[in-house]
Amino acid sequence: GKRIVSVLLAMLTLALAVLTAACQKPGDGTETAAPETSAETAMPETSVETSAETGETVEVNGLYGWFDYGTALYLRDRFSIGTTTEGIAFQMAKNEKEGFQYLLTASEDYTGLRCEVTDLSDGAGHTLTGEVNVAWYLWVNKADAIHERGFTPCMMLPQDDPYQGGTFDVTAGTVRTLFVRYETDKDTVPGTYTGTLTVKQESETLLSGEVSVRVRDIYYEEKTECLTMIGLSYDPNDPNPNAPPGPDSAPMILGGNELERIYADYMLDNRMTPSSIPYNNGLLTQEGVDYVKNPRVTMTGLGYEERLAEQYRIAEENGIADKIVFSGFDEPHEQAHLAIIMQRAAAVKRSFPTTNFLDAFFMDLPYNGKNIIERMSEYSTMYCPKVEFFTGEIRESMLKLKEERGDTLFWYVCSGGTFETINRLPCTPGTDKRVLFWQQYQQNVDGFLYWRATYWNDHEDVWDPDYMKIKRKFPYGGGWPTDEGVMLYWHPTTGLPVSTLGFEAMRDGIEDFQLFKMAEARFGREKVLSYVEQITTDPTVYIRYEDGSTPIVNDLKNQIFDLLDP
Repeated sequence: GKRIVSVLLAMLTLALAVLTAACQKPGDGTETAAPETSAETAMPETSVETSAETGETVEVNGLYGWFDYGTALYLRDRFSIGTTTEGIAFQMAKNEKEGFQYLLTASEDYTGLRCEVTDLSDGAGHTLTGEVNVAWYLWVNKADAIHERGFTPCMMLPQDDPYQGGTFDVTAGTVRTLFVRYETDKDTVPGTYTGTLTVKQESETLLSGEVSVRVRDIYYEEKTECLTMIGLSYDPNDPNPNAPPGPDSAPMILGGNELERIYADYMLDNRMTPSSIPYNNGLLTQEGVDYVKNPRVTMTGLGYEERLAEQYRIAEENGIADKIVFSGFDEPHEQAHLAIIMQRAAAVKRSFPTTNFLDAFFMDLPYNGKNIIERMSEYSTMYCPKVEFFTGEIRESMLKLKEERGDTLFWYVCSGGTFETINRLPCTPGTDKRVLFWQQYQQNVDGFLYWRATYWNDHEDVWDPDYMKIKRKFPYGGGWPTDEGVMLYWHPTTGLPVSTLGFEAMRDGIEDFQLFKMAEARFGREKVLSYVEQITTDPTVYIRYEDGSTPIVNDLKNQIFDLLDP
């Protein structure tokens, strides 16, 4: 490694001065602006104070380090330090996961660095242990990500993972992202836990900062309030000619095998429900029944197997029939497609009378004066439009059915649509992905559908040492890059799940939704909306983030904590 002379600091300072600010609101000219809104829907002014003690940029001989909250997204070559911190403070409930980022940049290369975080202590013998993860890639710049599809994934390996090797490097003029994750359980003692983060090169400490976590006397129940259906699949022999096989190192996780169950359990551990039971024959095995009875399983699907009547009997006997859904036709765009859904729904209900159909809609298919939601209401009590389709008459029909019949509302995002609504493309800042679930609560939507968390078919091998040199191709249908379907990656040697910043942001949003529902049960929906609507009032009206995040999401969460735990 190299020690860097301080004369180079001026060069880096000048470069940073021209970079973008960390946070922006709609219409500032650097993102696609939201449509003009009326006074009723305009974003309210906020005056939330940061919960972390701020200070000057921390630097030693050209190596810079700063803290940010866990769902920020810093581009590899285009970033802004913004207001940096000498430490970070955040809060957690019991039975929650939460993390923060420590970011480094330098004016010359540093090699063989190691980040260490002491066990956080409350001074009374109780501790919290954080796991340091190293982000492998971040996107080169946002313009490439949107227009030229020149982006790369961001997966994270634990620092001490054998493949990661225990240390990391910082390349001059780029950002290296570290993610430190904490987890509490029902027995975690409330209180404030503090400790120290250091970055070392061999035995020499180069950077340090303070970490503080306040654990509130609030418990997130195992039953997850945000309903989720997340696809989990990978097939290297996909017969679709437009979906070529993925890299040889990617594992096969279809078909109810052991690896699929490991991925399903990993998702459940992060409060996301896979869209199908990871056991062959569904509820006809005790393992399948026990899986669906897990309180973190919110909704899961069955196929059109035989013996549906027997599976219905088993579901009723075990009190899990309300968790089972079917899909008739994904994204119907012709009257014939909607007819297929209705035919299948009618056939299934003869054997499985209480089930519902959860099909994704992105357009209306009206007939005889009824829109697509009103037509589907004769066959199902669940509806799932794209976020940007949840508007106007469609939205009103869904909310009316929810009020009158207690129907369940989902929504989903995919690669299409406008940049006025939040997507799950890798170039979407992580805080936006978390805000998606604040929008879900604000719009009174119960659940979130996502097509696949593990779509690796149209990928090079991200673990190839020359990955950054590969000119990426996206032949899938000639359309959007399929990275939008990837939240989990595979480990390069074991094939086990590897998290991403987007995956962490999604879990944080689901946990935020859990908090909102807890507060609503005690203080009413309007009280909770008074906090949520400082972030978002509509799917196209929300505080937008560029390369990084601001503390406002965390501060508002802390204020709701104050309601529940004065």
